[in-house]
Amino acid sequence: MQISIVIVTYNSKKFIFDCIKSIFNSIKPTDEIEVVVFDNNSNEKLSDLNYNNLKIINNDSNIGLSKSLNAVIPNCRYNTILSINPDVIVSNDTISKLYNYFISNKNVGVAGCRVENFNGEYQNYTKRRFPSFLIALSYFLKLHNLGFTNYYNYSNSNFHNIEYVDSISGCCMIFDKILHKQVSGFNEKYFLFFEDTQFCTDAIEAGYKVSCLQNVSVKHYGGGSTETIPSYLKKMIFYKSMIIFFIVNIKKYKILLMNCILLIIIIYILLII
Repeated sequence: MQISIVIVTYNSKKFIFDCIKSIFNSIKPTDEIEVVVFDNNSNEKLSDLNYNNLKIINNDSNIGLSKSLNAVIPNCRYNTILSINPDVIVSNDTISKLYNYFISNKNVGVAGCRVENFNGEYQNYTKRRFPSFLIALSYFLKLHNLGFTNYYNYSNSNFHNIEYVDSISGCCMIFDKILHKQVSGFNEKYFLFFEDTQFCTDAIEAGYKVSCLQNVSVKHYGGGSTETIPSYLKKMIFYKSMIIFFIVNIKKYKILLMNCILLIIIIYILLII
């Protein structure tokens, strides 16, 4: 196995030690790997980490997730890239199963796996549909809490071993440098949130499949790098990224927007009459 594992971190020291330990515990002596940690100017430095094939890049400012990944990936030693969040724990066979599946399926541009809380509970954002206007509206109005189907998170689909989906969680995502270059990397308009959805969308538009392996899993704390960020600021960043996503993908929403404008015009004319 030849793979470069990239971890972008910001104030995640209490998580990243266990994350990296789980990675190296899952590696066989014959595996050729490198682990690259890109630290976005955390308050606590990671000098205590000491593993062979581990490289730590200390940045002097927080440039966001997309820019960080784009800075690291072109310089990685191996073609196959696994991006992992610092608050993720992998099991002994997670990386090898993802790697073997990915290199055996040339039509797949991005692959991920089942994401669970530390207590084993399934995390809904393991897989996501492209957030069309109606799906996004239904999700953000939390209509699924009222008994409606959560189409955004594929809650209407069965859990098969492998599924083709619109997008997966960026907390554990495997792809290669060829695709990364082909789609011009992660869209740097996103500081945080939706960069994974955009990357999967770009991969599909480039002719690849996005896969979610349900027989492979990781444990994910969720929000490990944003715990020190105030809640209101996280919400602002999230909704800003959501608006950017709609703008970047305006072509997919064009027909719906035209119909909405037409409907508004018709209603306005009827009110005048």
